[in-house]
Amino acid sequence: MTLTPLFERAFLKRAASLSSCWEILDFLDQSIRADPRSVGEPHLGFPEGNIWIYESPPIERIPTFYILYRIDDERGRAILCNFVLC
Repeated sequence: MTLTPLFERAFLKRAASLSSCWEILDFLDQSIRADPRSVGEPHLGFPEGNIWIYESPPIERIPTFYILYRIDDERGRAILCNFVLC
């Protein structure tokens, strides 16, 4: 899993102080390494099928957040592109 500078800035600004977000990010890392299509939904705005969105599960102690990521099948990796906390 690779992080873009945009993702890093957004995550650190919005969620770095929430330990639960770090736990979910660790889970997401493990899941994406196993199968990047197992944890998100394809983004409807990108019909190529390589842009996906992960929505965090409903957890009482943290707000819902979304992670936009790109699946790079040629290199066998996922690239986290953006983070939004709602």
